[in-house]
Amino acid sequence: MNPSDSPLAQALAGRYTIIRELGRGGMATVYLAEDVRHGRNVAVKVLNEELSAILGAERFLKEITLTASLQHPHILPLFDSGSAGGQLFYVMPYIDGETLRTRLQRERQLPVADAVRIASEAASALDYAHHRGIVHRDVKPENILLQDGHALVADFGIALALQQASSTRMTQAGLSLGTPEYMSPEQAIGEPNIDGRSDIFSLGAVTYEMLAGSPPFTGPAAQAIIAKVITEEPSPLSSQRKRVPPYVEAAVRTALEKVPADRFATAAEFSAALTTPTAYPASGVTWAGQPRRSRSTIVAYVIATVAIIAALWGWGRVALERARELRTAGNSWLTTIPIPDSTLPFGPIAISRNGSRLVFAARGRNGSQLWMRDANTLEPHPIFGTDSARFPTISPDGRRVAFVANRSIRIVSLTGGPVTTLTDSMAMLAAFAPIQWADNDHLLACSSAGIVSIPLQGGAWKPLTSIDRAGAEVFHTDPNPLPGGAVVFIIVPRNYGDDSHFSVAVSDPATGKHHVIMPGLGVRYVDPGYLLVVRPDSSLIAVPFDGQTARVTGPAVALARAVTVEGSALPQFAVSAAGQLVYATGGVDTRFLSLVRVTRDGSSSVIDSTWRGGARNVAVSPDGQRAAISVELGTWDIQVRDLRTGGLSQIAIPGSVANYPAFAADGSHLFLVEGDAQGGAIYAATMGSTAPPVMILRDSTLPLSDPAPSPDGRTLYYVKGIGGRSDIYAHSLDSSKMTDRDIVAGPARQTSPRPSPDGRWLAYASNESGRREIYVRSTNPMRADRWQVSLTGGTTPRWSRDGRELLYFGADSLMSATVSTAGDFSVRDRRALFSVSGFSQQEGGFAVLPGSDGFLMLARRDKTAATPRKLVFVNPWQSLMSGARR
Repeated sequence: MNPSDSPLAQALAGRYTIIRELGRGGMATVYLAEDVRHGRNVAVKVLNEELSAILGAERFLKEITLTASLQHPHILPLFDSGSAGGQLFYVMPYIDGETLRTRLQRERQLPVADAVRIASEAASALDYAHHRGIVHRDVKPENILLQDGHALVADFGIALALQQASSTRMTQAGLSLGTPEYMSPEQAIGEPNIDGRSDIFSLGAVTYEMLAGSPPFTGPAAQAIIAKVITEEPSPLSSQRKRVPPYVEAAVRTALEKVPADRFATAAEFSAALTTPTAYPASGVTWAGQPRRSRSTIVAYVIATVAIIAALWGWGRVALERARELRTAGNSWLTTIPIPDSTLPFGPIAISRNGSRLVFAARGRNGSQLWMRDANTLEPHPIFGTDSARFPTISPDGRRVAFVANRSIRIVSLTGGPVTTLTDSMAMLAAFAPIQWADNDHLLACSSAGIVSIPLQGGAWKPLTSIDRAGAEVFHTDPNPLPGGAVVFIIVPRNYGDDSHFSVAVSDPATGKHHVIMPGLGVRYVDPGYLLVVRPDSSLIAVPFDGQTARVTGPAVALARAVTVEGSALPQFAVSAAGQLVYATGGVDTRFLSLVRVTRDGSSSVIDSTWRGGARNVAVSPDGQRAAISVELGTWDIQVRDLRTGGLSQIAIPGSVANYPAFAADGSHLFLVEGDAQGGAIYAATMGSTAPPVMILRDSTLPLSDPAPSPDGRTLYYVKGIGGRSDIYAHSLDSSKMTDRDIVAGPARQTSPRPSPDGRWLAYASNESGRREIYVRSTNPMRADRWQVSLTGGTTPRWSRDGRELLYFGADSLMSATVSTAGDFSVRDRRALFSVSGFSQQEGGFAVLPGSDGFLMLARRDKTAATPRKLVFVNPWQSLMSGARR
């Protein structure tokens, strides 16, 4: 829905005109709006429905007006506040800048002078407010705006207004004010009367992060972070960054003292200590590893921590129950679960049998990782040790989660502990398909022959289904057992077709035989005798089912529309044995993409808009006459389109996936990657021939990707590995006997190798700095020097045909770097060509056409524009049936 057409916009009509959404978090959404009366742009922050219902309008609005009197050059003022459409809002100036968090994400560590200036300006704002009896309570990088490099503290007094508006209801609802990484110890243990020294601690933590690159206290979950805030000392700044002046380090350390009386008495003192070398000597500094506090003090803190964690345990459930009570009649069973934008879920969602825990794969610092939301949190937190994880499934007792990562099946406790590997040999398993916990002793997985049962204690794998190749079945996926194990439900793709060829089937494990019962992308059984099925049109239905006869017994009932589906067959939904349903809605439907020709000014024209499956990895032939794309049509195959005639051909590897097309320098061959079974392999297909692709390279341990042939046709560069660690190798195409050599290796993730047109240089992407950037190094193995091309992030390097330009995806634009390759390599300038909003920005998502003809890219179709993604929680799921019948 267009924000200007929303109920909120209608409620604000006449006062503010909503223009667009600026961002959202767990508690509120921020919109850009026009102040109709004054003709200016403003930011309208709207608390979500649950929070607005919990707080109530009258007292909240009374308390928030107290903050309108704050007038300071480094405080973002409050223009207005009110209630519209049952939601509380307040209005602030619109700042055409960025938050400190955005700058930290881009640069990680700031110059010392910049960090000191920002901290001093924020301290000035805090000192002004503290002298007027107002404590911020939520100082963090997200609440410090930067305009022309100077700091503006935002949301000043909002946390106080929330606290005073209804302290009892806030406690009952489990809403904690503050962010664990920046909370003072006294705020973390819930002391009711905190003063400005709590804000000084928070600002000290922010300053520490600006200098060190991470907060002083981190952990896998809120409880772990709070425990560290209370009991541990931060690492010395000097051990992480030697150029931090001793007096700055001393000031930050004093601000981070556990006991308020040991900190600066005022924020002004903190500012003076940061900016004046003689104001506060470094001799009194004590960091981690130096003398600790008394045993009695530590014991007291630990006892407080245990009490907090015990209290946290019931927060989420109480909050949801309270929110449901305050929702309008007839909708008390429906709740939207707040998910931070940085952790949008993708792929299957796992829910525990009692419905108290959700686990899903989402974005993390090193690609995907698992996140958990349970009864002790309102927002999810990452699960330690699950980098590169996909396809989670929770054990029947709710204590563990199994997942697929780096071509192995792993298990980790949800209460903390080491990660164990069930199997690291997935030669016979599909590494990109869901797994399912059948009972406490077995997991179900997808193999090249069908579904298999894997005993957790070791032993032979038992086949449960058999793929009917004669019936055009491609593979079996998404196994879900009926309680007791008498029946297993599976999803069966047929004929490499589109969504309509995905079907729900029922299998008898005793015989291995199965029969198709209906079209569907995903299926879950739930008592009392129903199948919940996501249909090819992304709708969710309930179908009566008899487990004894394994037959559908009645008509389907529609439950929900537009369930998010990743790719073409990974619906995001789950249902617990206790009856709770959760499903995702919104996001960009990447199943509908168009191949477009884009000029250097960003103008585009459609070449192919027929795909209903996913698409990625665009390649173009050297003469610019053919394009090759990986297309998801039940499985991943390569489609080759003649750009002159529109003719279409397909290259497939029978029984497996095909990705990463790359044309040989003379256009005679197309390299592609098989990456589903036995590690990975690279094939070569002869263009214009019906002969099957020929395997030229295989690795039985790790998947391969990104083949890139050299201009002379003698070397093939490729990537080996997955997730947080991958290296770039070179393979000789002259002799199969030559041992492949690693070109770029290390603990980081190296991707997208591309040799220059003269063959002397290799461009690639690496996250060695903590963020993916574009680098270039010599292809001469005797040279180890390298040059950084991008400065603010980059992926998918591509050379212009004359070698004078490197193109790559930047943060939000297609970037051009003019380079010199004569003699040594050098970068002359960098500039943004056009915004890539509306285009697919996956690695490999564009190709350079010859001459000045522009690029081939993948564009999202207009009818599938992005919508806010969210999780919807329904308890019990049958409430949707009654709602459908009303």
